Amino acid sequence: MRALSIKFEVTVLYVLILGVILVGYRFFTHRDLSNRLYHSIDRRMRLTGDELGRRIGALVNTEGGRHNTALDLPDEYLLGPDCYRLFNAKGELIEQSKFCKYNFPPLLKKELKKLQNSKYFFHNVVVSGHHFRLGSILFSSLGAQGYILQICRQIDDVVALLHRRIYVSAGSILLILLVVHLLGRLLVRRILGPVLNVARVAKTISAKDMSARVSVLNLEAEMMYLANSFNQMLASIEKSFEYVKEFSSSIGHELKTPLAIIKGETEVVLRKKRRVEEYRRVLRVNLEETNRMIHIVEDLILLTKLDYRPSTIYKEPFDFIKFFTEIWQRAQMLASHKKISLSATIPRTPITIQGNKLHLNRLFMNIIQNAVKFTPSGGSITLAVHPEGQTVKISISDTGPGISADDLPRIFQRFFQKDKFKSRSGQGIGLGLSIAKSIAQFHKGQIEVKSKLGEGSTFTVLLPTAHS
Repeated sequence: MRALSIKFEVTVLYVLILGVILVGYRFFTHRDLSNRLYHSIDRRMRLTGDELGRRIGALVNTEGGRHNTALDLPDEYLLGPDCYRLFNAKGELIEQSKFCKYNFPPLLKKELKKLQNSKYFFHNVVVSGHHFRLGSILFSSLGAQGYILQICRQIDDVVALLHRRIYVSAGSILLILLVVHLLGRLLVRRILGPVLNVARVAKTISAKDMSARVSVLNLEAEMMYLANSFNQMLASIEKSFEYVKEFSSSIGHELKTPLAIIKGETEVVLRKKRRVEEYRRVLRVNLEETNRMIHIVEDLILLTKLDYRPSTIYKEPFDFIKFFTEIWQRAQMLASHKKISLSATIPRTPITIQGNKLHLNRLFMNIIQNAVKFTPSGGSITLAVHPEGQTVKISISDTGPGISADDLPRIFQRFFQKDKFKSRSGQGIGLGLSIAKSIAQFHKGQIEVKSKLGEGSTFTVLLPTAHS
């Protein structure tokens, strides 16, 4: 079954709503006009009936009940087009004027009953194809029984006017709905245009090319919000795809190397019988490469936790000064192996922060290990902790070769490694600084770096205190 388009449904819906409103409006205006016209006719008939009732009553009283009233009506009434009929209290016709050329219906019991409750009763009838308004008036003569005077007035012109109004209203409603339908389709097309544009852009997206974006020019606020949200989603997906491609390439290369070493060493040692020492050497190499692969996988799991499941990581308040002093002591051992001078400026006043000690230790040790790795023997590394309001600032400076301006924006990217550094270290896959940045962000902090080639580097970590 083919689904109906939103454009069709919206257009039909508001055309129907407008149609109901117009029909209702025309119905009430027609009813109001009809009531006004009939009220005006009834008012004139009531005045005429009251006047004739008084004259007929006077004739009955003075002439002792003679009923030849048709001959005695004033000329201004006899010359008119109306028909006058006189009934007794039982509804029996007594007299009628000479202009009553149509066979009007007799008084019914229900009309008599209504006249007993109200002096006047008006209704419409159709006689010989003509429309009449019948007005019945009950009156009593002094000392005599009651009489009913009925005035029959032709209202073909009024009925024709009301019918024309109905036809004109129906035609105007249909014309209005047609025009509104056409305008509505144009309006809905304009409103839904950006949505269709989003759909067209979505169809062009593929894993090979995710650069397409929805234009936000000349859009209404709501549609601009939709387009911007869609573009942001595409940007996030594109970034994720780039990460996956880079991850697949890097992880494949990094895991391929230790696996190739393990395979090669094992094949060589199995070609012939060897001494026990040779077997032990191969097992040590295989163990080192296995540990390296485990380390790579652990790093990736940590990044996934930090980025996608941070709620699973426990935080607790602790004294940062005591914590960082322990890091400085371990860092001294690393620096001493390369004969690097390591100094630290750490205040004695306790500073409490809310965080995860294990991951914060990983953050600072990653930076310090990089500083030790790239600082030549005889160089120096400086650690400093400075409380600044509701933030604690930790800086780690070294006298290494520095980082070029081109590489500075990329050093926190995952799997980024400068070729000369990579060949020098022989370890890692470029996740250390990326992990450090993710840990800082997890703790609502940030990490910055300043560096120049030949002048060393300074990494600065800003962390909020527990009171903030």
